[in-house]
Amino acid sequence: MACVWFRMFLKLSRTNLIDHLARRWLRLLFTREFSINDAMVLWDGLFASPIPISELAQWVCVAMLIRIRTKRESQFTSKIRFVYS
Repeated sequence: MACVWFRMFLKLSRTNLIDHLARRWLRLLFTREFSINDAMVLWDGLFASPIPISELAQWVCVAMLIRIRTKRESQFTSKIRFVYS
């Protein structure tokens, strides 16, 4: 943000609003993909980890993509078996 809108960045960083806005956004993170209970468990892990949340969230997304790919491949394989049986 600092390189795009420096004055706003200074204003937000002085008031600690950036952290507040980031937390608000993170509360929504993954709630469309998981139930609220599962999302809360995920949030606990994200907030408790010493690794930055932005980095961990990327790995969660990669894991979700791998899971979707694996699930689709297994569905495709079962459909092929059904057709040829």
